[in-house]
Amino acid sequence: MAAACGGGGEVGRLPDAPRTHAAASVLRLPRDKGSARLYRLPSLEPSAWRQTDKLPVLATVVGADLEQRLVYGLDDKQNLFGLDLESRRVRSFLPRVRYAAVGPDGALYAVDSTAGVTQFVRRAPVKFREKLAGAPAEMFGTLHGGLVVLPKDTRGEAMLLTSDQSRSAVRLPAGGAAATYLGDLVAVAADSAVVLYEPQADPAVRAIEMSGGVRAVVFSPSGHRLYLALKIGDLRVLDRLSGETLETLELPGPARELRMHFYGNWLLARPETGDSAWVIDLSTNKIAGTVPARWSADLPAVAGERTLLVRAGGDVRARDLGAPKFPVTGEVDGGADDVWL
Repeated sequence: MAAACGGGGEVGRLPDAPRTHAAASVLRLPRDKGSARLYRLPSLEPSAWRQTDKLPVLATVVGADLEQRLVYGLDDKQNLFGLDLESRRVRSFLPRVRYAAVGPDGALYAVDSTAGVTQFVRRAPVKFREKLAGAPAEMFGTLHGGLVVLPKDTRGEAMLLTSDQSRSAVRLPAGGAAATYLGDLVAVAADSAVVLYEPQADPAVRAIEMSGGVRAVVFSPSGHRLYLALKIGDLRVLDRLSGETLETLELPGPARELRMHFYGNWLLARPETGDSAWVIDLSTNKIAGTVPARWSADLPAVAGERTLLVRAGGDVRARDLGAPKFPVTGEVDGGADDVWL
C-alpha cells in the first residue's frame, strides 16, 4: 500500500503510483499527534512530501485506499478519520467506531457502537441491513463488497455481511487466521488441520488434516498457495485448490507468526521465542538469514522489492535482503514509536 506514496514530484503533490514495484516509499504516522512523513527506499531519506495539518492521537491504522489516496485510522476517541495524501489534510468519516477494515478495492467498513456496519465506497456511506453479532477477532473486506467477520468467542459464528443480503453464518474453530488479498478465502490454523472458509462456495467450509500441529497461516499474494507454520518446525506449502503439499521447508524451530511480502518474493517467520525474524527467499524456498526484530502489527515488513524494515532500539532501520548479511541502507532516529505503512 505504501507503493503509491513513492517518487520525487513537486512539493505538496503526491507522485503517481509507480507502474512497477521497483520504486516505493514508506509513510510514517506519529502516534501522539504530529504530521505524517514520507521516506524513500532503500535509503530512508525523507521525501519533500509532508502533511499540512496534524493527525489526532492515533489508536490504530486501519488501512489504505490507493485509488482515492486515503489512509484510514482510528483515534483515541474512537473517531474514524482519513489522511488525504493529495491535499495532505485529515478528513473525519464517522464517530464512535469500534472496529474497521479496508477491502482490496479500497472500500472502508466501519462498525459503530451500536454494532451497525457502514461501508464507504468512494467516500459515500452505505448502511448494511444486518448488524454485527458479537466482537470480531478479524474482519476482511472482499472484492465484491462483502465483509467477512471471524468471531472472537469460540461460541460465535463466522459470517459474511453485505449491504443488501441477510448474513450467512458458519461455525469455525479457534486459531490464527489469514485471508487472501481478494478476501474470497479465509484459512484458520486449527492445530490438527487447516480449515478453509469460502463464503461464496457450497459447502463454505472444508478442512485439510495436517499432522505436526498448525500454528500460523498466510496466503501468497495471488491466493494460489497457502503457507503453514507447524509446531514441529516445518513450513508447509499447500495448493489452495487441491490441498496437496507442494513444498516443505525445515525452519530452525517452531514459528508462531508468518508475514508475506506484498509481491510474494519474501516470507518472514516469527520464532516461538525471542525477538528476531527468519527471512525466507521464496524464489529458492530457502532461509536467507535471521535478523533481530521486534514484532508488532506493522513491522517487521518487506517494502519495495527487497528492503526489510525493522525496529532497532528506538529507531527504524532498512536492510537490503539482496546483499550478503543484509546490510543497513538507512535509518530513522526515534522512528520506533510511530506506525509505518
